[in-house]
Amino acid sequence: MKTSTAQTLAELNATGSDFEWYPTTNEIISAFHRHANHRRPASILDIGAGNGKVLTRFKELNERGSDDHDHYHTEYFAIEKARPLLDSLPVDVGILGTDFWEQSLLDKSVDCIFSNPPYSEFVEWSVKVIREANANYIYLVIPQRWKNQQPILNAIEARKATYEVIGEFDFLSSEDRTARTKVDLVFISLCDERYRSK
Repeated sequence: MKTSTAQTLAELNATGSDFEWYPTTNEIISAFHRHANHRRPASILDIGAGNGKVLTRFKELNERGSDDHDHYHTEYFAIEKARPLLDSLPVDVGILGTDFWEQSLLDKSVDCIFSNPPYSEFVEWSVKVIREANANYIYLVIPQRWKNQQPILNAIEARKATYEVIGEFDFLSSEDRTARTKVDLVFISLCDERYRSK
């Protein structure tokens, strides 16, 4: 039986586990899928995965839109701190950790990292992801003011990475939990695509 967002929020509040959980909207997930699908990611790690909505929806979009000759396999992984959300993750999602701040990403080799971090700490969170990512690509859902945050820009420069804003979004009509925050979906490439094997 699927739990509603309201029920999940009540459980998170009751257990003191609501770590700014704002589920990524379907609109943002679709934009992420359209962009990432061209790169055919072999593995995706969602950091702060919540109830697994991003990974579940990505998988559904892949299965719905793929022709047999164009189908590819993706493994799904998560890092999530809240016990009620961990318990609600799909069984095919591998748990690579719980407390993001208590571990390193250096030993977690994946093709793609996705993260919609808590916005009260998005600068520190983004910097840690960018600096430690053992991945080819990163997708971050972060407040639009990120462009004025020198620590994030410095981390991108230190990794000799490139970045691009895939889209601008908000949570005003979110199907799960509304918020007034305006965010960018930022794509960061940690590899030179000219030399990437097909």
